[in-house]
Amino acid sequence: MSFFGKLLISIVLFMSILLMTLGLVVNRTHHNLKDERDDLKTQVDAARNTYEELVAEHKQLDNELQREQVAVVNQLRKLEHERVTLIGRNEALEQNLQALTDVRREKTAEVLAVQERNNRLADQVDDLRSEIKTNQQARDQAFIAVVQTTEELHQLQGQLEHTLERNSDLNED
Repeated sequence: MSFFGKLLISIVLFMSILLMTLGLVVNRTHHNLKDERDDLKTQVDAARNTYEELVAEHKQLDNELQREQVAVVNQLRKLEHERVTLIGRNEALEQNLQALTDVRREKTAEVLAVQERNNRLADQVDDLRSEIKTNQQARDQAFIAVVQTTEELHQLQGQLEHTLERNSDLNED
């Protein structure tokens, strides 16, 4: 074999080793890349799942926020309606209170007028009672005077009869 043949065989051997090494490196790189791809695919799937979960959670939170906003708006409307109702009720109660206060003033004035009238009537009653008492005393005194006068009259009539009897007795004798 010639030098050229040995050289060719050496080159072929070297190239075979080189290609085999390159093949092993490519195979190892392929396995490494496949493992990395699988890892990255797992990470991407996990990230996608996390993203989808976060999107779903975001939608859920957004829906919940909208529901809460609607509930707050409804609550505000309800509270505003209740406030208006309470204001109306308060105004009605104030008017009622004012009317009752006016009625109370009128009734107080009426009570004072009735009390004053009662006081005048009580004074009149006292005056009439004292007048009645005075009249009763005068009547009693007049009755006593009539009784005494009647008694004196009866005594005088008795004396007159007695004197007339005596006079007729004396005239007959």
